Amino acid sequence: MAEAKGKGADTKAVPVWLITPDRQLRTEITGHIRRAHDCRIEGVYGRWQCAMPVFASLDDEKTKVVVLDEDPGSRNGNGCLSFLKSLGGVFSTVVLMNEPTDNNLASALAHGVSGFIVKPAAADEIVVAVEAVARGEVWMKRQILDRIASLVPHVMMEKSSGLTAREQEIVSLAIEGQSTKMIADKLNISYYTVDTHIKNIYQKLKVNNRSGLVSLVLQTRGW
Repeated sequence: MAEAKGKGADTKAVPVWLITPDRQLRTEITGHIRRAHDCRIEGVYGRWQCAMPVFASLDDEKTKVVVLDEDPGSRNGNGCLSFLKSLGGVFSTVVLMNEPTDNNLASALAHGVSGFIVKPAAADEIVVAVEAVARGEVWMKRQILDRIASLVPHVMMEKSSGLTAREQEIVSLAIEGQSTKMIADKLNISYYTVDTHIKNIYQKLKVNNRSGLVSLVLQTRGW
């Protein structure tokens, strides 16, 4: 059974669809998201197949987030992520996984997932991840971020990307999940300078977003 949004919902907030068979988790997450200012619950489903008609009907370019409670490498997880990817990047996705295995990470990144939460996780942590993904950022556990960030120099060398030293520095910080403003503050340069660097980095590496940047690092390492 799907649960729809109520009347009077904030149309400026980012719509979020939650897919989980866990009723307790469903209650906790929806409660926290409903108290958040930047996002709102648009629908809740126990199975991703039930959400397919709704997802397929949404073709505008506004930011949308799906929270998927499935291991990305599992049959169900892979099926849902493949379907979402087939819609042409309409959704940003946060996955709740049991273990951050290479298989789960590789599958998630191959499908353009931006948020990675390892269970058990507090509902407020999941909301923080949703809000970060809605801003176009990548969210994942600290140890995974550190592992990926440590690979950046190696990846840059292998790809012969032609990135400048400053661009490589920004890549490392972006992969760590830092926002454009955080990077600007850390490097003591303007927000717009960082934004220009990031656009140049995407063009040189032939990726479209931060999720693609993380995926490139993992793929280069054979993950």
